[in-house]
Amino acid sequence: MASIFTRWLDLLGVPHTAAYSDEAFAGMTFHTLFGLSKLLQSYGIDTRGIRVADTASFAAIPLP
Repeated sequence: MASIFTRWLDLLGVPHTAAYSDEAFAGMTFHTLFGLSKLLQSYGIDTRGIRVADTASFAAIPLP
């Protein structure tokens, strides 16, 4: 079964091999958003961190 990371790459249309992507996701050095950002960057996907003062404002964050 594909990981959520591999499914995400599918939805973004990023070329990848499911087995390799699943292994890379499972073996992330840092199991944090920073680690996920680094993994995404290795696939050529830029990321951006944002700071949200009030969790009620999450719905206002624009999605890609």
